Amino acid sequence: MIYFLGRDGALNINDLHVFQVTAKKRSISHAAEELNYVQSNVTSRIKCLESEFNVTLFYRHARGVTLTPAGKELLSYTDQIFQLLDHAQKSLEEFSKTPRGQLKIGAIDSTSLVRLPKTIASYSRKYPEVEVILSTGTTEQLIHQVLQYELDGAFVVGPVHHPEIVEHPYVTEELVLISSGQHPPVSSLKTINPRTFFALPSGCIYRSKLEKWVSEEDTSIQIKTFTSLEAILAYVREGLGHCMLSKSFLNYHQFINDFRVQSVPDRYSNVTTVFIRRKDLFMFRAFQEFLNEIQESSQKLHSAI
Repeated sequence: MIYFLGRDGALNINDLHVFQVTAKKRSISHAAEELNYVQSNVTSRIKCLESEFNVTLFYRHARGVTLTPAGKELLSYTDQIFQLLDHAQKSLEEFSKTPRGQLKIGAIDSTSLVRLPKTIASYSRKYPEVEVILSTGTTEQLIHQVLQYELDGAFVVGPVHHPEIVEHPYVTEELVLISSGQHPPVSSLKTINPRTFFALPSGCIYRSKLEKWVSEEDTSIQIKTFTSLEAILAYVREGLGHCMLSKSFLNYHQFINDFRVQSVPDRYSNVTTVFIRRKDLFMFRAFQEFLNEIQESSQKLHSAI
């Protein structure tokens, strides 16, 4: 148990963790669920902090809780405290010759399904004491999570132009237009039928490229949002619409012969997947070895294309 010296004695760092989770969940009940506490325990710990600092940390309302100005200030310092503790733990792990601990990695859906399993499998065979925790999201979501120190790094569509981000090349993918197998060849978006496309939520670069293509052709389509690539292909397969995805993902799919695949204009056809990290991320051993694994995987992928 870690304690800090407070105004009236020792301050339990667990109380700060409860405060941090509550602030990010914006709900005492959701925080209690996340922490596996009863709600009264969460409320009690927050009240202890408010009493310790003699401030109100949250506004309570019907929808949950919102940080007060004092709460926002404490959250900023709390995030820094836990970041430093994480760095300290990883720094001490460097005294061990064997990489160990957790590696929090994010990836866009297509990469997590098609490219990443071999990379992570190879890494895990070499370093079985490292727990790789993988989460998925859109490029926009993952960049935000890396910037907020929620992920050590993430595989996203690049390039990423941000002063706090460093990127490492991984693989270049080809985007293709996908329709049902019975659909006739498509010569233009203006004549495509049905005029429905399926795409991941805003923040997905594939969707962004589709929207730019539609704008360039000065036409209009309906874009329906799905959160699953498998669901998108299922609807396209039934002739309910079209999608624009990486060719590698379609090759991975077991029903590839059920689709018509066509090229898209060159300016929209290539996307580069990169691995990003914060510039100031502490380069702990497990992470350094993961970067080495990415480089090796990238070389194999490019030689296979």
